[in-house]
Amino acid sequence: MSNSGVIQFKNNSEYGVYLHWNGGRDSIEAFLKYCELKGYMNNDIPRFIQTVSNYFGGNNSIYLEPINKIDGDHGTYIVDNWKIIDRKDFEHNEQKEYNLEEMLLEIDKAQPVKLQLGENFLNSEIVLTSSLQIGDKVFKYDEVYCIYKECTVIGRGLNEFQNGTNVFNIPYVDKYNGCGDGYKDNINNYIKDKEIRKIKGVVKHDGFI
Repeated sequence: MSNSGVIQFKNNSEYGVYLHWNGGRDSIEAFLKYCELKGYMNNDIPRFIQTVSNYFGGNNSIYLEPINKIDGDHGTYIVDNWKIIDRKDFEHNEQKEYNLEEMLLEIDKAQPVKLQLGENFLNSEIVLTSSLQIGDKVFKYDEVYCIYKECTVIGRGLNEFQNGTNVFNIPYVDKYNGCGDGYKDNINNYIKDKEIRKIKGVVKHDGFI
């Protein structure tokens, strides 16, 4: 007896990842979403296996096998860019047993502490960068360690250039201390994305920025 599924990444036609348990679509989508939130490279099979193995606690519930030698109760999911783009060889109805947000929290708790996204991050809201105010707590991605760091919005840029970018009116945070005038002189502190994750809850503001 099993609840198995196979994940075949689009860039690899020879091997698939076999999950003996949690092979339903709701579980697979949660594992994929977690890898996407972590910022892992597209179709990074080792990182996917690492994430799922941590969730299973290291038991023998996940394998990398030749695609022509494995099949699953829930068929084979074709995956690209951390999304299911196709599915084949399945007879079961789509499984909808697990809530995505709750599943993401459980997956995160199973990861090494230093690699966890954290409950604050997973419960955060995605807002327009233009709506940020002084004192807002946001999560800025660290590409070196593939983690999000909690930072505080402390100002907006002046009409000047930092590392070749005009930072006028762009919010910046207290992530890296720069030279000269501190945080505002380090381009890596500026939030250049259109949207960002903000911690939910009431924050005491010094006013709009």
